[in-house]
Amino acid sequence: MRELVVEVNEPRDVATARRAVADLIRDADPDLVDSVRLCVSEVLTNAIVHGRPPVIVLARVRNGTLRIEVGDGSPARGSPQQASGTSSGGRGLAIVDAVAHRWGIESRGEGKAIWLEYSLVAAGPVDEVIVRLLGVPVDVYLRGQEHLESTLHELHMLASSDPARFAELEAATVMPLRQAMDTFRGSRHQGRAEAQAAATSGLTHVNFTWLLPARAAGDARRWAAGTAELERLATLGVLLAPPPDAEVSRLRRWLAAEIVGQAESAVPRPFPVPAEADRTTK
Repeated sequence: MRELVVEVNEPRDVATARRAVADLIRDADPDLVDSVRLCVSEVLTNAIVHGRPPVIVLARVRNGTLRIEVGDGSPARGSPQQASGTSSGGRGLAIVDAVAHRWGIESRGEGKAIWLEYSLVAAGPVDEVIVRLLGVPVDVYLRGQEHLESTLHELHMLASSDPARFAELEAATVMPLRQAMDTFRGSRHQGRAEAQAAATSGLTHVNFTWLLPARAAGDARRWAAGTAELERLATLGVLLAPPPDAEVSRLRRWLAAEIVGQAESAVPRPFPVPAEADRTTK
């Protein structure tokens, strides 16, 4: 096992810590090393600017996995933000979410630690399945993504302000949901970009073609269970965020059912248009 511990309290120390972590995996794939450098820079800078000293970096290589923990004395948690092209901030966790193999945030006494993990073992062939999602309503899809992100952001804030009360919810619902979402990370980013492009072109519906690992069926079931539980909590008033509207809920159930079905060799079915009776009762 290779390990290092570094205290970083000034922006000028970030480069030193970044080099030290990268040196632990100097024999790894260069693209992976670059990704690690990028994430370490973003997380450390965020901890120095928004956290509370001391900022401690722990990195270790064990059993083919690099694990990095960046701890500071502030309990405040961030969440991935979609930064604009002109934005100079708000990128840190969005970059981590897009690049790290796995990541999370843990409470540590009065503070917190952001952890990142990277597999250093070359992956073998992965069984994949092509999933075609037909007739996806653009506005409902984008609305659903924004609603889920805002709900997860609220849960981060609640877990930060009252860790004891929300620890069970985070462990039982939020972390399994985030782990399931990790399987669909690339597809989620692809879907958002394609839906936004369709909206800009004046299209109301779009077709997605996603290449997913064969395990996507199980993760789709966990995603559906997690989002349904968040909807239940919002309906009960446990969360400040309102529950999703009926069309978002319907689209989420359909998305999960299509991924599960097609992963098990079912034929793609377009998103069903609600019957006239359904539309008039809403």
